[in-house]
Amino acid sequence: MAHLEYELFTEEGHRVVVSGDREEPEDIEVQLYSPDVLPGLSRVVERMAVGSTAEVVLEPAEAFGGYLPELVFATPAAKLPADILPDIGVKARVEIPGESDVEVTIMRTTADTVVIDGNHPLHSKRLRCLVHLYERWEEEDDEED
Repeated sequence: MAHLEYELFTEEGHRVVVSGDREEPEDIEVQLYSPDVLPGLSRVVERMAVGSTAEVVLEPAEAFGGYLPELVFATPAAKLPADILPDIGVKARVEIPGESDVEVTIMRTTADTVVIDGNHPLHSKRLRCLVHLYERWEEEDDEED
């Protein structure tokens, strides 16, 4: 577990992600190596000294991964609400059973079919990560002996 704050920037310098839910980074607690934490961020934090700040470049495999063609699929337009035929490029959140909700992008639409891309918008991107580590600890087992 770690108590930290971080920001992610594109190679062009645009800030694209911050820890927390606000405009500026918030200090948050994360479980390192959990599915909700970028693998590269977990590796960096694991090597950091408490109280330090690090700036590293995360390759796509350490961040949001590469492009996965199997995440592009067609679904019947009838599965969408009758009054909605989404526009191309629109981003929407969908819930995948057994997973958290994910953001998808509408790629193509016809009267019968909608093509959806489930790849993360930052797939295949190198990202600059700025992270400050406040605290790190091992999570205790809750199991009784």
